[in-house]
Amino acid sequence: MAQDYRSERSPTAHDAALAALDVKHRRWQIRSEQVGFFLRIPLAATALAIALALILMAWEAWHSRGIVIESFHVPDSYQSRGLSGEVVANAIIDRLADMRESTDPIMPADTLEADWREDYRVTILQVGLSIGEVRTALRRWLSSDTRISGEIFQTSSGVVLALRSNRGSASFANADGNLETLATLAAEDIYRRTSPFLYARYLGQHGRVHEAIQILERIARTSPERKERARALSGLGNRYNSLGQCATAIPVLERAVRLDPTHAAAVNSLGFAHACLGHDQISLDLSRQAIAIVRRYMPEAAETAWSRRAWLREEASVAELLGDNRGALRILRRLEADGEDNQLRQAVALARTRDVRASQRLLHDWLPSPTAAGGRRLYWLTRTAQAVALEDWPSAARFAGRIRIDCSEAGPNCDEFAGTRMQPFYVAFLARAGRQAEAEAIAAELPEDCYKCAWARAVVAELGGDFEVADEWFERAVEMGPRLPFAYHEWGESLAARGEHARALEKFTQAIALGPGFADAYKGRGDALAALGRLEEAVGAYRDAAERAPQWGMLHVAWGRALWNLQSQTEAKRRLCAAETMVVPDAERDWLRNFRTRQGFGCPAARPRAPLQNAIDPIARAFSLIRPARSPTDFFRMQGDFARAAFDQAVAESARLSETVLKLAGDVAEPITSRYTVAAERVKTLAA
Repeated sequence: MAQDYRSERSPTAHDAALAALDVKHRRWQIRSEQVGFFLRIPLAATALAIALALILMAWEAWHSRGIVIESFHVPDSYQSRGLSGEVVANAIIDRLADMRESTDPIMPADTLEADWREDYRVTILQVGLSIGEVRTALRRWLSSDTRISGEIFQTSSGVVLALRSNRGSASFANADGNLETLATLAAEDIYRRTSPFLYARYLGQHGRVHEAIQILERIARTSPERKERARALSGLGNRYNSLGQCATAIPVLERAVRLDPTHAAAVNSLGFAHACLGHDQISLDLSRQAIAIVRRYMPEAAETAWSRRAWLREEASVAELLGDNRGALRILRRLEADGEDNQLRQAVALARTRDVRASQRLLHDWLPSPTAAGGRRLYWLTRTAQAVALEDWPSAARFAGRIRIDCSEAGPNCDEFAGTRMQPFYVAFLARAGRQAEAEAIAAELPEDCYKCAWARAVVAELGGDFEVADEWFERAVEMGPRLPFAYHEWGESLAARGEHARALEKFTQAIALGPGFADAYKGRGDALAALGRLEEAVGAYRDAAERAPQWGMLHVAWGRALWNLQSQTEAKRRLCAAETMVVPDAERDWLRNFRTRQGFGCPAARPRAPLQNAIDPIARAFSLIRPARSPTDFFRMQGDFARAAFDQAVAESARLSETVLKLAGDVAEPITSRYTVAAERVKTLAA
């Protein structure tokens, strides 16, 4: 029985052992499967990454419109000099990059991406497969790249560089085989074929305007894209503007705006063309429209450095067209690093706010006068504005005449621009300087559809005593510029000079409504109110004018007179004493001194500036001038200009100090000399 029991138990033990082995085996199997699963995760991730990379490379290749320059075939003579095919390709790439960088786009860079993505590559075939070769293969199959290859070979007449691409072929010969010359010729050809619009821009910037016009005309005629045609027409209009052919530019730019109403550059260029012809109201409206387009449709473009500067300058121009010179000055000061022109424009704005001393200091930073034509014109424009602020009409006419001379030398664009922008002022200055016959002769030649020309003719007629003709021209000026303040202001000044103060007040009020920042209109309104006996209102108008032109000496004189007549003598003395610290015409300064003498009051002496501040200010100005330098050459040129100005100032200060010391020595020696003379006379008398 025991044997039977063992026989019955034996299979059970065997089964248990088998079961244990089976469990152990299953555990190992589970673990191996788990390990295999974790091992497959990196493999799957790697495969997924490769797939994604292939998809991304395919997507990039499909959307690629770059330029791929392959290694050139070069003769052994080049190879022996170290000029391999890769070196030649890189030389062409460098010239392309230089050309593209020197072409200032009139649109932000991202809008030009379809024209050129700055994607240059040198491809060198290698043995074996790599990611780079896969990418290259995908780009060959799927992209719209311009692939360029070529060779350099020797002929009997010299060295020839041959280009081949999917856009055509070309060859360039050079007798001495100069690589730089060949690379420049090849780069220009590639630039012309791959980016004709930017190439036209490049040509225009380098004086090859007629070549640029031919390219832009072809783009505007053949391009299937509306925006591309609009951009070409905009560039074409700019080229006509640069040639002074503003009347030709207007219909071209109008076509561009019709094709793409959101093309801010075309709208702005159209405004410039109208300004060139003296259509100031249309120019103002178009400038405002261009700024609104940038803010609405291209906010990110307005934040790029170039565009931000361009549109801030345009906003300053709009402020100037409305007489808000203080507002224009605030905008220009946000462009401190914008070079010489911006500094001189600030000086002009300061002079127009009658802050003559600040304008003179800023202008002195650029002495001797700028050498560039644009800088010279702004220099003389600043001198003109300073003379106007002092009512020095002979000097204003002389300086305005210098602008006319510079423009006649600069070219047709400046000559046309000066004819409608500066010539009217020149005519008015001549008339106010007493040169009536000369002013009438030039005024007769001014265009009749020019806003400033109309009120300049009115000023000439008014000073000639023909008030009826003057009013007719003022009326025409108002019709041509219904939303501009200047004709209303000049009309008000004319009426006030005739003694028609009520009508003058009406014109000044209209000018203020159109140009709330126009200080001259507020002062004119104050003068008219004072003449009508409404002194309290006049004081309010003068206060408003002072907010817009705080350093206007003649304004403070008129303000002080009104306050004195209101019996507000304390405040009147404060205003009149403030006027003595400002720049005023000599006649007004003499009146101030005589008035103070008659009334028996004096003004506190001006507080001298701290010596440390006097030493720091020139250094701070020097740093602000040198900061915009873009190259070592610019830096050393600016530093040299500053050093010369500092030396001249040191010589002037030395001469002044020497004169002061000599005068002091004379004053000290004078009593001693007098005593000696008296003693000598007594000795002579006794001896006699």
